[in-house]
Amino acid sequence: MDFVKGELARLARLNPLTEEELRRIRELVEKEELTLEEADELRELARKFVKEHGNVPGAWKLLIYASIMRGIALRKRGQREGSRTS
Repeated sequence: MDFVKGELARLARLNPLTEEELRRIRELVEKEELTLEEADELRELARKFVKEHGNVPGAWKLLIYASIMRGIALRKRGQREGSRTS
């Protein structure tokens, strides 16, 4: 998690995002667990960043992290829904 936070701080200097979007990314990265909706939001913001700065070393790391967090959120949602039907 510290790695992602460090990368985010470094990448923020190249920021194509609004101040509010950058603040939201920081909020989401700070959380230990994301809902599926939050993970989707983080992934969309990361995609926006990569679209503008995909050639910058480390830019893709934010998108990879966001995608991993989305996968975790999907798995947890599936587990919760599976336990309800049992």
